[in-house]
Amino acid sequence: MFSHCTRICLALIFALGVLPLANARASAAEGGAISGTVTDPKGAVVVGASVVLMDATGNGVRITTTDQKGRYKIEGLAAGSYTLVVTAKGFSDARVEAVKVEEGKTVAADVHLEVAPVEAVTTVNANEKPGNNDPVYQQLRHNADSPNAFGGSYATVTELVLRRDAATFTLHNGELYFNAPVEGRVTGAVFIGDGEVTLTPPTLAEQKSIAIFTEKPSLDEKFTQLVLRFTDVTFDEVKSAKNARMSTAGAQSAHARDLYRDNQSLLRKRIRYNMDLRTLEDIYAPQHAGFFTAFIGGRKYDKLIYQLDPQGIPEVSPEEVMLMSYGESDGGIWTAFHMGGALNQRTGASDHKLYDITHHDIDGTIRGTQIAATDRVTLRAIVPNTRVLPFNLYRSLRVSQVQDEEGHDLNFIQEGKDEDADFGVILPQALEAGKAYKLTVQYKGGDALRDSGGGNFILLPRETWYPNNAATQFGDRAIFKMTFHYPKNKIFVGTGAPLEPDTLDGDMKVSKWSSGQTELAVAGFNYGDFKKKEVLDKETGYNVEFYANNEVPDELKAVQMAVERAESAGIHTGTTLGSISTAKMAESALADAQNATRVYNVFFGKLPYTRLAMTQQPAGFFGQAWPTLIFMPYTAFIDTTQRVQLLGMRGGTDTFWRYVGPHEIAHQWWGHIIGWTGYRDQWMSEGFAEFSASLYVQYIR
Repeated sequence: MFSHCTRICLALIFALGVLPLANARASAAEGGAISGTVTDPKGAVVVGASVVLMDATGNGVRITTTDQKGRYKIEGLAAGSYTLVVTAKGFSDARVEAVKVEEGKTVAADVHLEVAPVEAVTTVNANEKPGNNDPVYQQLRHNADSPNAFGGSYATVTELVLRRDAATFTLHNGELYFNAPVEGRVTGAVFIGDGEVTLTPPTLAEQKSIAIFTEKPSLDEKFTQLVLRFTDVTFDEVKSAKNARMSTAGAQSAHARDLYRDNQSLLRKRIRYNMDLRTLEDIYAPQHAGFFTAFIGGRKYDKLIYQLDPQGIPEVSPEEVMLMSYGESDGGIWTAFHMGGALNQRTGASDHKLYDITHHDIDGTIRGTQIAATDRVTLRAIVPNTRVLPFNLYRSLRVSQVQDEEGHDLNFIQEGKDEDADFGVILPQALEAGKAYKLTVQYKGGDALRDSGGGNFILLPRETWYPNNAATQFGDRAIFKMTFHYPKNKIFVGTGAPLEPDTLDGDMKVSKWSSGQTELAVAGFNYGDFKKKEVLDKETGYNVEFYANNEVPDELKAVQMAVERAESAGIHTGTTLGSISTAKMAESALADAQNATRVYNVFFGKLPYTRLAMTQQPAGFFGQAWPTLIFMPYTAFIDTTQRVQLLGMRGGTDTFWRYVGPHEIAHQWWGHIIGWTGYRDQWMSEGFAEFSASLYVQYIR
């Protein structure tokens, strides 16, 4: 089914011109035609409905819209079977299979649309330009929709070997079915038969990692089916192999199509990774080294994914090879490493960025839990001839418009928030390496900021509440400028430093923040009904701030109310929580923060910024630190006696409560100043921060 965003925007493609089907005739006078009227449940015509026609191979796509009388007509079609999909705002998709077209005749195909469920309907402003209307992307997206999608080329194989870095796939015997080419490139295949994959990671550490799951330092797994997605030379390699016999119309093509569609559903609804967007990157930049991904239907491990991507793999960036499982009992990353089997993983690439973001200029508004923002992004092209720019943006933050520096609308990709919602921008021309570009991204959404009650709010997507570079984790440092409009009865705390005191604009306040000339790996904010206390430490030069909420979150209020009800009913709970306040810990928290910064300043050097804000968040058991901004669990700021009553003696007196503050403060040095070169460096950063906290707790506190 098409996403709702696609429903709204497919009509825009018609303005760009009709896309010819692979076997379409040159004019309306030749071939056959399909025509019809689109109506709603009451029989009224639907104007501007998008009508998408696909041929039997799924290779061709023709798109048009209904006129003022709800009619459409598509002419110049070769004889054959077609699939018709009709979409319109406010209606559920309608699909008509096996529309038979004959030479010189017009077949009638009227379509009746049903009203979409209320939750599926969204409002789009008239000046917004929804995405997903790139014609090549649409072909990739619907490549397997046709009943005969895998009825084209296939290969009968015997002992065919595909070597992909450390993994070797041996197809002992069976059939390998290929999907239809898009822009002349085959990008997927399904193997049905008997095969085997072997993999030995190149380092001892990774061999120990994979042994956790396999009980040996390698993988040797037999499989009966394999779904492949690729932009590398896989198709050409098979086609030219001596032990592969190419043919057409294989007996198991329908089964292969079903397996491929199951894989599409897996990627879109469970794994939530837009493989079609990743494929589009390479189709529009054919000079890129292609990727190879294998979904392994093994006899013992039937949910393995082997991935090789020269651009790096987001989960383990910047490493290019990964084996993982999405199984219930063995899920997770089994092993990851750089291509080429380098014994010293540090010899691999430090990142694979297509572009480097140099500036973010964000203007946002907060109303309740709704965030609406515009990010004016300045970036420098690194890899020439790139046309598709992938970004990380939280799935519920929906992009409404992307524009270039001249204000021209740009096409973009972003599927539904509950599916593979990866965000990417498609440029009309390829980038020039070294040249600076500016993009303006408008987006909004209501799930990124959560209201925990009592003026307690938590920002869930800490790294992706703004469009971030998809190619690296904490590796794209940039200058940040943020302007936020928010309710005047709340307080906004950002990274960097305030440019000026907050100003009043009606019932809203305006807060402006900047990182100055210091590039930050990540930027963020905290927001709520805070009380503020601060102290200027003359010894270090840092202004240390503490923000606690006026009220505790609803989850803690519920515990208090339950205790009170039980006690009033004569039930002795052994608990006397009384009034709980996190603000009472202000002096103690400030003293701890001040002392910790003094110690770390002496041992590790001075920070490039002069303020540090320790803020409360409505999360009970984890802290986090961004440059100049620390998110502390609210349970760290309640009385020890009350914490013991809530969590028990062991939980309430755990050393976590002594370490969490100094640990998060230490991240101002470890994790933001040092460079990050991969996901394992996160553990290095955690190790340095824990060592620093131990030093402080043992000798100072």
